[in-house]
Amino acid sequence: MSETRCRNRLGDIANALGVEGKPVTACFATYASQADNSVDLKQLAKKMDHGRATDAFGFDDFLEEWKEKKKAVKEADMEEHYNKLLRYRLYKDYPGSEAGDGYWTYSFCRDSWEEESCTWHCRVCKECNDWREWHCSTCNKCTYGVSLPCERCSKRGGGFDSDDDFGQDSDSFWCY
Repeated sequence: MSETRCRNRLGDIANALGVEGKPVTACFATYASQADNSVDLKQLAKKMDHGRATDAFGFDDFLEEWKEKKKAVKEADMEEHYNKLLRYRLYKDYPGSEAGDGYWTYSFCRDSWEEESCTWHCRVCKECNDWREWHCSTCNKCTYGVSLPCERCSKRGGGFDSDDDFGQDSDSFWCY
């Protein structure tokens, strides 16, 4: 009888980035879980570096400083510089990623930088949504409207904001 071994893909990524015990953002959790194989961190960082809505680099202090420093980084040190960007935006509660004015996050669903206060990621639907959308627990779909009844089932409320912690070792969602 063969034994199936469960590995936490996010644990592998955390080890590669030197991050221990930090939960990832909901959007990245979905992105990583849907990847066919391993996640290419170098390509991912380049994607984030050149993502749409690049004005994020002008309004987020960390991103602006990161972009400016990138101009002087030698090729041999570029991987670590990209890893700083990944650590900053893939992990919640990473030093420097505290919410505040000009706070931006990367949406892998939309392939663009988004203002944190205007976008959230639904763990159930596995997609980023406008801040005015919410997940209806009655019909199990995201729906538009802050206080309006659900556009599908006409129920009011019963929704949730998906801000769970992802990437914990006990989360079987990450077995592959």
